[in-house]
Amino acid sequence: DNVPAFDAFARDFAICQRWFSPHPGSTFPNRFYELTGRPNVDPWGAWDYDDSVLPVFTDTVFDHLSEQGVSWKYFENGYSFLRLFERHTFDSQNLVSYDDPIAGFEELARTGNLPSVSFIDPHFLALPPGSTDDEPPSDIRNSQPFIRRLVEAVVTSPKWDKTLLIITYRSEEHTSELQSLR
Repeated sequence: DNVPAFDAFARDFAICQRWFSPHPGSTFPNRFYELTGRPNVDPWGAWDYDDSVLPVFTDTVFDHLSEQGVSWKYFENGYSFLRLFERHTFDSQNLVSYDDPIAGFEELARTGNLPSVSFIDPHFLALPPGSTDDEPPSDIRNSQPFIRRLVEAVVTSPKWDKTLLIITYRSEEHTSELQSLR
């Protein structure tokens, strides 16, 4: 009753239930792993296993995609974690509002113009009632319309047959990350 979108997806799509986060701790170190393949390094060269929000000078997976000429977009809902990375703080080409009426995720999916790699951050920093991620103290029911609209955008896209959609929960805090690969 509380998660109708997830209930429907579990009935219609493949589910992997043995997912392990790379860092058995808080959210931000796991976000660094997700975007760089390792934890953040603090200004003194030590691994940063805290929820720090200092500027980051590390290469991300997106920097490597750019080097290889692979198109990508990072769709943000409010705040974007990728903006902590120095190269992307003011990136208006690849970081786009999820709801942008021209370049947003749903519009690009509708027109079949998603880039090769799309990464979607939920609205994860706003405390209730505005957040759309499932991390406490947010209400898990708030994310259901957002997730449903996102999946519907992909499934109804003219590129659906060439799209891989991965919805991941990372860490014991159940923060959702959404990724679409074409």
